[in-house]
Amino acid sequence: MSRILNPFEYLSVGKALGWGLAGTVLCVVLVCIARWPVEWSFTEVMSILSTNLVLWLLMASLLYVSALVFSPSRIRALDIFATNLFALLPVIVVYGISSVLFGWIRGFNPEPKSIAWLAVSGFYYLMLLVSSISLVWSMVWGCMAFRVSANIKNGSGVAIFLVCFVIVNLAIQLVISYFSL
Repeated sequence: MSRILNPFEYLSVGKALGWGLAGTVLCVVLVCIARWPVEWSFTEVMSILSTNLVLWLLMASLLYVSALVFSPSRIRALDIFATNLFALLPVIVVYGISSVLFGWIRGFNPEPKSIAWLAVSGFYYLMLLVSSISLVWSMVWGCMAFRVSANIKNGSGVAIFLVCFVIVNLAIQLVISYFSL
């Protein structure tokens, strides 16, 4: 059970990076399958891949700088980057699978207030719940990965991770709002 809750004490850096990259590629493949053949293009694949990688690189870079400042130990960048990518696996995999499921259910258009309509609505709520759980799971894993990789004990590792998470999400929202104008 402890290997599921905190795999970072048992997982090598190479395996963490390999599984993280494999999950990212799987997500891109699943999203392409969901949008095949009408909406698929090379630019969309690169957009999905770059979005995942930019989010990961921003967060991992900020965590690395924070670890250099706050950790009493010598920090390796590869440890921070690899474990952070592995920690994103729950969100990445759920995003890819939900893309396929939403692509499948999008073509299904039941009459309002019918049993099928209720089933589709229930499916959307179920996917919202699964997505929320995967986000929390990724955040917990990300925090544990940072604490193990940076060798920061107690609550200070959690606080540093949460501050970095908020800063990255605010920066991303500012960039999105800037480019959407």
